[in-house]
Amino acid sequence: MDSVVLQNMSSSHTMYPVSRETNPAPIMEPSTLSTLYRTHHLRRSSMLEQPQPNQRLNGKICAVRGEISQLRVDAIVTPANTELSRSDVADSVDGALHRAAGPNLLRDCRALGGCPVGAARATGGHNLRARMVIHAVSPVHDGTLQCRQQLRSAYLCSLQLAVQHGCRSVALSSISAGIYGFPSREAAFIAVRIVRRFLLGPSGHLLDRVIFVASTRHEAEVYARCLPRHFPPTAADLGFTGPAPPPTIPPFSFRNSGPYGQIYHHPAVDNTQGPPSEGSGPGGATVANVRETSLLEDVRATLQQWFGCFPGS
Repeated sequence: MDSVVLQNMSSSHTMYPVSRETNPAPIMEPSTLSTLYRTHHLRRSSMLEQPQPNQRLNGKICAVRGEISQLRVDAIVTPANTELSRSDVADSVDGALHRAAGPNLLRDCRALGGCPVGAARATGGHNLRARMVIHAVSPVHDGTLQCRQQLRSAYLCSLQLAVQHGCRSVALSSISAGIYGFPSREAAFIAVRIVRRFLLGPSGHLLDRVIFVASTRHEAEVYARCLPRHFPPTAADLGFTGPAPPPTIPPFSFRNSGPYGQIYHHPAVDNTQGPPSEGSGPGGATVANVRETSLLEDVRATLQQWFGCFPGS
């Protein structure tokens, strides 16, 4: 496996682990999720619905905050527009990458003749430590289903392109956050899910390392909350010699609401619960009489209780 290191450690290019901590110490190399769990930078999610922990995936995924152009990897995935022209927006990931790579990167981009939204194109890395740059054409967020599908496609095409060119290590920027308008949480949710799906697919074994690179502290905090939801820690990651104990379940439950985190599910919504008992939680509920229901059932039960809608058949 190619090593993944920093080009230098100047103050402007220092990298930090993605962490729930406010001021984590700088690092010399991107840390895997397994390492981030063991060093307590990441904490496991309290969400009740989680995929099975996978040690192989947690050893492949890394997450860092810093300048993506300083990584020595096989491929860097950067956001791009349909003309594949350099972004002149201050502090943009694409602009910084072009400055670090030199003018020949823009020459190669122009020779490609553009790229549609949701697709990706590859060029050489030139002055970068990366062998290749994959330009993923990002959709502008407009709140539609189409723009989300295009973002999924851009990530998927980038990973497929990396594998086709024999890349073993890939660094991913948040390709539709920032100037493209995607909320950081939604963009991270889509990226993490696509990467997990790809690594579990038929070509996943061809990648040894996938690095999520946050360019801001806010993006790092978003990844610190999103990654444990989709890549939960194994018992070994948490330091247990046997099976890890389940997450502590409070006297009321939470439901997953997709990219936006959690919806509080108050037991009063469930009109099938029994009478309050001693030791019950808020609203007289205990863990035993709190049911996980679909969002539609929650809405139906709430409206029926409040307004008498949807009378029982």
